[in-house]
Amino acid sequence: MNIGLEKYRYYFETILENPVFENVPSASIENLLKITQSKTCERSTCLLDTHEISHFFFFVISGKVKAYIYDPETDRQLTLALLSKNDLFDLNSLFGGFTHKVYYETLEHTETLCIPVPLMKSWLKQNPCIQPALINLLVKQLHALQNSVANIVMDDIGTRLAKLLYTHMDIKTGKIHLIDNLSHDELAALIGTTRSVVNRQLQVFRDNGIIEMGRKRIRVSNTNGLKAELDKSNR
Repeated sequence: MNIGLEKYRYYFETILENPVFENVPSASIENLLKITQSKTCERSTCLLDTHEISHFFFFVISGKVKAYIYDPETDRQLTLALLSKNDLFDLNSLFGGFTHKVYYETLEHTETLCIPVPLMKSWLKQNPCIQPALINLLVKQLHALQNSVANIVMDDIGTRLAKLLYTHMDIKTGKIHLIDNLSHDELAALIGTTRSVVNRQLQVFRDNGIIEMGRKRIRVSNTNGLKAELDKSNR
């Protein structure tokens, strides 16, 4: 990496504060940065396609990225995960290596660090202390994906949306994080439905005093009401 000292320190400190790297020596992180390149993408830019994803491993430094699958015949997409600062992808390129049809698109101005997969695998062999953390992260991602699929299959739209809001809600303030500024199209893609259905359900929540809505902003004003929507899945 050939950048200014100030930017280098910023990248170094960002990686150092990532829990995945808490047992990695500083010298090893410095070696990692030597084989790393920075990449900046503007909003709504396809960051990777299915070919590129098998050749690079990415760290999100800032911004927001969605991982999604897309059906061109129906023009429908399903968002598998939202990635933000300190998130890593695609772990499949390190542990699996098989091609899968997942795309990555930036939802806002995003900065990433990318490493060629062969170089990343070589670095991992030299630093086996990080492998348990990476495997644990992979297990968490698979568990989150399993829960997402189960919700789409088993829950109605109201329950799915309530779970999405509750998962990203600040309990004290009711403010929604990570998904707070997403369009209704993006919210729909997260719970496996359409924009019009999300619009209707958000209006129901608002009319029932559960949420307050502004321009691409949502705040939970009645936590108990939101929990009541969650309880529907247990009845």
